[in-house]
Amino acid sequence: MAEFEPAVKIILQHEGGFVDHPSDPGGATNRGITFQLFKQYATSLQLSKTVEALKGLTEDQAKFIYREHFWDKMQGNRFLNQQVANLVFDGFVNMGANGIKTFQRAIGAVADGVVGSGTLIAINSAAPSIAFDQIKEQRIKFYNDLVVRKPKLQVFLKGWLNRVNSFVYKVS
Repeated sequence: MAEFEPAVKIILQHEGGFVDHPSDPGGATNRGITFQLFKQYATSLQLSKTVEALKGLTEDQAKFIYREHFWDKMQGNRFLNQQVANLVFDGFVNMGANGIKTFQRAIGAVADGVVGSGTLIAINSAAPSIAFDQIKEQRIKFYNDLVVRKPKLQVFLKGWLNRVNSFVYKVS
């Protein structure tokens, strides 16, 4: 079964410090956590719902949000293959619900954005290396299509592609 700690370690390597890029629809973000998402968890973390509090977000606080909002929702602990779970988790963090739908389409599951029993059966019965490659391919297609639909996001395309291409399936 896949584990959260190795997966979140990868996420934290991709997600840097505080940014507020004018072309980013996510707005103010720290450690990959948008201000909108931060506000949902600020009370649980005993933090104020301010951009200043977001700027001070610690790694442990970010991990709490990543586990609650992404890993647990995608049922990451129920994935049989860690590498596939890492890639799906990264897509969910980077693309939101589109990351889950993209992954579901790649494995032939119903693309409803919810990881339920059908999605888990589909991913856990697929050959991991093939599923991994299909998920990567669908993410790349998504990013390219997104830039065609929203040209102002072109500034992020190289980074998105570098990010997804940093995932390489290793036969164990």
